[in-house]
Amino acid sequence: MTNTSPLRPPSWKCYLNLCKSNVVIEMIFTAVVGMLLAVPNLPPIDTMIYANI
Repeated sequence: MTNTSPLRPPSWKCYLNLCKSNVVIEMIFTAVVGMLLAVPNLPPIDTMIYANI
């Protein structure tokens, strides 16, 4: 006979690991660099913030 323990609900660490935060940071960084290279002068900072939220 096998001894089984009851399942625990997933913790917030499991959820954070599932979100793949390093990949999300890299995507946001790439988007910001693309915005900076797309126009000859600096885009408005509020536009950059709202576009990356």
